Amino acid sequence: MTRRKQTQDALKAAKEIAEAASEAKTEFLANMSHKFRTPLNGIIGFTELLLTDRERLADEEQVDYLGTIQKSGAHLCELINDILDVSKIEAGRFEVERIACSPRQIIEEVVSVNSVRAEAKGLSLECDVTALPNRIENDPGRLRQLFMNLVGDAVKFTEQGGIRITASVKARQL
Repeated sequence: MTRRKQTQDALKAAKEIAEAASEAKTEFLANMSHKFRTPLNGIIGFTELLLTDRERLADEEQVDYLGTIQKSGAHLCELINDILDVSKIEAGRFEVERIACSPRQIIEEVVSVNSVRAEAKGLSLECDVTALPNRIENDPGRLRQLFMNLVGDAVKFTEQGGIRITASVKARQL
């Protein structure tokens, strides 16, 4: 093989690698923009309700709305942390937490954050988490991320009717 042919082959391979990296970056950005929209819609939607319907809303409703705004903001911070986790994974320094958390609370927060988008589409969004234990050992950030993805996609891809989240724990057989 001539030197020219080797150079052309190397350039072709480098071009394919660059195109694949560019495609992966584009896909990553599209996925992240989708992930950011869910909590942003919660923040924007509940803020609009507070600003436009303040006189009509009971104090408890206002507190609930402010809580949802706060949870949505916290979720945005988690998404940013998830992006930073990618670099930790690549560097081999990623650690999974294992702490006590409430799966009920996590799922209820996720449903609350996604309720504005569901209502805007005319969908009902309900959850039944009565069969869950009060506490489990898990990585709460990853668990929240999992449910945000599932519920967010359910809202996104459901055109009519409603969404019902039912969660329970199955005991592991030893």
